[in-house]
Amino acid sequence: MSLLFLIGMFLLVMTPLVIFFIVVLRFYRDVSRPPTDEELQVARDFNICPNCGMSLERRWSHCPHCGAKLPTGEGVGNKQ
Repeated sequence: MSLLFLIGMFLLVMTPLVIFFIVVLRFYRDVSRPPTDEELQVARDFNICPNCGMSLERRWSHCPHCGAKLPTGEGVGNKQ
């Protein structure tokens, strides 16, 4: 086998793997940090989970998607 063929096969196999791990690590880094106060306020105002971003109902106390406890005990979005 020629060297050019081996280099091509290596790149063909490794490129998707490298892209996959870059995407996974970026997602993990974003999810692993706790939400900021500003993000919690946005979550309260727009009924979204500060952890995963899923839409929520006001009466929920935990996100059904990721299980995170929501900012208030009676659900998100309890503006007066």
